[in-house]
Amino acid sequence: MPNNFSEIGLFRTDFNYLEEVYGSCLNRYHINPKYKDFRRALNDISNGRKILEHDEEVDIYIALYGAHHYYKLTSAFDTLDLSKFIGKPLEIFSYGCGPATDTCVLISYLASKKINLSINSLTLIESSAASLDRGEQYVQSALIHKQAGLKIRTVNKKLDNLDITDVSSQSQTIKLHVFSNILDIEHINLKHLANILNISQKGSNYFICVSPNFYSSIKRIDNFRSIMATLFQISDISMLDEAVKGRFWLMTARCFVDNQGIGRYQRIFMTYVS
Repeated sequence: MPNNFSEIGLFRTDFNYLEEVYGSCLNRYHINPKYKDFRRALNDISNGRKILEHDEEVDIYIALYGAHHYYKLTSAFDTLDLSKFIGKPLEIFSYGCGPATDTCVLISYLASKKINLSINSLTLIESSAASLDRGEQYVQSALIHKQAGLKIRTVNKKLDNLDITDVSSQSQTIKLHVFSNILDIEHINLKHLANILNISQKGSNYFICVSPNFYSSIKRIDNFRSIMATLFQISDISMLDEAVKGRFWLMTARCFVDNQGIGRYQRIFMTYVS
């Protein structure tokens, strides 16, 4: 299969998450007179925990947290080394994806690294309809053109309400399951989630789990991995807890800061079920 990134591929070679998604939302946040005090913005989205209800809240969430997601996820993609999947059929599952953050960062990462992947389907799972609609728009805007071979599936549900059909997959594909800042939410039933995955996911599955480096977040991700280990034969790939560094708008200082530490806990593991 050819790997010339400039000639083939599903996605635009110039798609840049920090400019097209984070930057545009940050600009809208800055010109919104309601949010001269960033503490009101935090309150309006409950520090990122609220199920977002409209576009303004989606803008706020991305402006406050989009860059943090980006740097944690790109570090995880580096660790996994996505180039090893070139020429292999892939399915991507993004859980609690918000405005398709994981997928948009993935597309941006592939463009920056000039990596073409044969992605058969994208499954975006999110409880906020406003976030999910925005995310699908972002993904569509990143496509070179509408590809008949790429299936984009949107699932407007909480993770506790997922059933097997929502995450159905093909046994012959490699599945990438991405959990960014979602497993740390206390009310999510990790056993239910693991059981759904156990029933629905055959073949090769990679699980990319990232969160802030809080004790409760670490405990939840480790608990999820432990539950999965009772259902699957697991091979651990990475466990990291040091901060990553990046450039983002620091709300308290009202300016961009470079090489700023972003707390991160990362666990990556794989399973294979014949």
